[in-house]
Amino acid sequence: MNLPVAFALVAWLLGTLSAWHARTCWHVTLPLLLCAAPPGLAIVLVSRRSAVRAMCLLVLIFLAAATRTGARLAPDFPQDHLAKEASGNPVLLEGVLADEPERTDSGSRLLVDAAWIRGGGRSRPVCGKAELYVEGTLQELRVGDIVLAEAKLSRVRNLGNPGEFDRQGRSHLRGVYVRGTVKDESRIVRLGPAPGYGPERAIQAVRERVARFLSAKGPSDSCALLQALILADRSELPEAVVESFRSSGVSHVLAISGLHVALVWLLGYGISKPILKRFDRVLLAGWLKKGSALAGLVPALAYVCVSGSPVTALRAACMLLCATGALLFDRPAATWNSLGVAALFLVVTDPESLFSVSFALSFASVASILSVAPLLTSRRSSSAPGSRSGPLSFGPRLLEGFRRWLWPALVVSAAATVATLPLCAYFFQRISLVGIAANLFVVPLIGWAVLPMGLLAGLAGALGLPGAQVVLEVALQASGLSIRLVELLARIPGASVRVGAPSWVELVLLMALLAAARVFPRRSCKIAALVLFAAGFYLCCGTDLFSGRARGTLEITFLSVGQGESMLIVLPDGKRMLVDGGMAREGVSDAGRWVVAPFLGKERIRTLDWIVASHGHPDHYGGLRFVAEAFRPAELWTGPPAVCDEEGYRSFLASCLNLGIRRKILCSAQEPLVLDGVTIEILHPPCPSGKAGESEAGCPAGPNNQSLVMRLAYRDVTILLTGDIEAAVEKRLLDQGERLKAQVLKVAHHGSRGSSSLAFLDAVSPRVAVISAGYRNRFGFPSEQVLARLKERGVMVLRTDLDGAIRLRTDGHKIEALCGPAGKRCVSLPEKTPFWGPQKGGSCVGRSFPDLGTRD
Repeated sequence: MNLPVAFALVAWLLGTLSAWHARTCWHVTLPLLLCAAPPGLAIVLVSRRSAVRAMCLLVLIFLAAATRTGARLAPDFPQDHLAKEASGNPVLLEGVLADEPERTDSGSRLLVDAAWIRGGGRSRPVCGKAELYVEGTLQELRVGDIVLAEAKLSRVRNLGNPGEFDRQGRSHLRGVYVRGTVKDESRIVRLGPAPGYGPERAIQAVRERVARFLSAKGPSDSCALLQALILADRSELPEAVVESFRSSGVSHVLAISGLHVALVWLLGYGISKPILKRFDRVLLAGWLKKGSALAGLVPALAYVCVSGSPVTALRAACMLLCATGALLFDRPAATWNSLGVAALFLVVTDPESLFSVSFALSFASVASILSVAPLLTSRRSSSAPGSRSGPLSFGPRLLEGFRRWLWPALVVSAAATVATLPLCAYFFQRISLVGIAANLFVVPLIGWAVLPMGLLAGLAGALGLPGAQVVLEVALQASGLSIRLVELLARIPGASVRVGAPSWVELVLLMALLAAARVFPRRSCKIAALVLFAAGFYLCCGTDLFSGRARGTLEITFLSVGQGESMLIVLPDGKRMLVDGGMAREGVSDAGRWVVAPFLGKERIRTLDWIVASHGHPDHYGGLRFVAEAFRPAELWTGPPAVCDEEGYRSFLASCLNLGIRRKILCSAQEPLVLDGVTIEILHPPCPSGKAGESEAGCPAGPNNQSLVMRLAYRDVTILLTGDIEAAVEKRLLDQGERLKAQVLKVAHHGSRGSSSLAFLDAVSPRVAVISAGYRNRFGFPSEQVLARLKERGVMVLRTDLDGAIRLRTDGHKIEALCGPAGKRCVSLPEKTPFWGPQKGGSCVGRSFPDLGTRD
């Protein structure tokens, strides 16, 4: 098999990945490229040895990829770049919308090409792009509009959790280094259209017209599914429906893929062929098929543009162009080369696509289908009707039909599912056990009913053709049927299971084993590779054998979840407790779904033993709702019911009860709990007294002061978790005396000025203080007064907003703290360290970790 594109693709990928892991390497590769390009190109043009020419060209491709990627990841900003203005203070930003506004679960996302910064009575020009987040839906804005927005700008940065999605790196690859928040829709004004955006505005107008037609009968799940399938717009599709598609293993049908593009191409081909038949010159020149194929490209490429040009659609369009080119030049279609050309085109034109989920899943599934295609072709030819003599009875005919139609579909579904298993585990930490069977039913229904009818309805509606409403009604009925089928499959017990995420090294090895099963010529070697793949997948994703967690140690990870709190406690025997889950409420991204759950998956945690809701504020319990559904803990710990518990908190407790999770109510009068050598004392809140039968405690000081205060003791080490308690409760806790002392203090209420008084700090006598707060949050947490008091007492301060996730490990004698996504050691306390004494290294305030940016 001749694959010339593969070498260029591998060279570009290696250069890109090298720059991804060494982001300042372009300062070295750029001079090398400038020096090597003239002689290298001369050798390529002059040398007669193909191997030498190829080697020189591949080296130049590698250097070019590394230079381009590195320059985007770690650029040298000019003085007028917008990144210089990202101080967190409100500014008036004027710029042009560079893309269509995107609706999210928390509002709208705008990509603005900045032009001016206004403020202080003057305007100054700037360059660069900013991603603005606005609460609410901005229906009137179009791509190419000049807008003026009052926004708080900051540099794009990661939260700093181990194994997290690298939002910063991917954003930098798109040329976006600044993000901003706009308080509400009234803080952004449209000033008028900018010149030069005619095609983009026309495409958006077509998308909006089609969307209006599809939703003409009112909002519904069926309509939302059609918009997702035809326009790649999932903003209206309920999360519950998307979750059903994921659980049943058919979420890939929601992406604009080769099937969509092929159907549109076939439509153009079918319409143009009878027209071209009328021209004798076309027939005599043998251009009937070629001309029809070229004509089919026009609607296919137009559809890719109207659909928003997602990665999967661009991959299909590139392969279609290659196949059409082969037809025009009377060459056989080289599908593997076409796949390589598509991959090379995408990573060169859009470096970010290489690190997208859709890129990995799309190319892996197509490669797996191409791998089994020869097997299916040979089987079909051997079972062709002409290869058999005599009529067949009913039984053999049924078996023949299975071999000709159902068996190929089953093999294709199995190949695509197995090829994407490691990727699904890596990206989503879950796999579907019914995916192979589900694809046999869902893909034909979507591909040959919902999608064709939806495309015809969208086209007819956009053109205002008669009968469009009838076609739309058929499409909606088919769409509703497919949703009901998917929901039925998703309700099968064990339809999908949580798995641990493999490391990138394990992922590469697993994919290499699958490739070996395709490449090895001997059947025994293929089987051995598949057996090794199955065993490796189970060990990496189905067990915690390679988690690297030492037994006999207590480990607490304070996650960086923005303005909220969440901490994972792993007991010495490996049992796990999650205390709080970060923020989740309407209009705010769910930290439980997008931060906590992926972190647990990267830690290869598939189930939890306990979850703890410290109190009834959504920045603590909000993310626990998704965690409870996904990880099904055995028990939920909470404080006593209180009259000030908000409705959302009560709803969360009810949902846990419906999931069969036992609720354990804790209060200070109870005996300490002992779990695998770790003693957990509840110091607050007090147990309700009141009248007999009274089930709810009063909370005159508000929900914060109903927080659970837990003191963990493991041998010589003690840790105090304080929730969101304020000064009144801290004063009451001073009566606890020695029971209050702890080497590690989780600072109360994100470091607000009403907490952590000097008297309380003296009573606790901490060596290390951990503050969980959002980066540059609107509350100003942690307050300067609290930081000053901690510094005055010589306490080492670790902050999730600046240091990322903070992982404390102790064997009961020594304490070690690892900070940030890379787990850099930031605190190490020796054995039997006294509570007070001189601090080696001083306070951690001012510590800088390059993964998260500087602490400015």
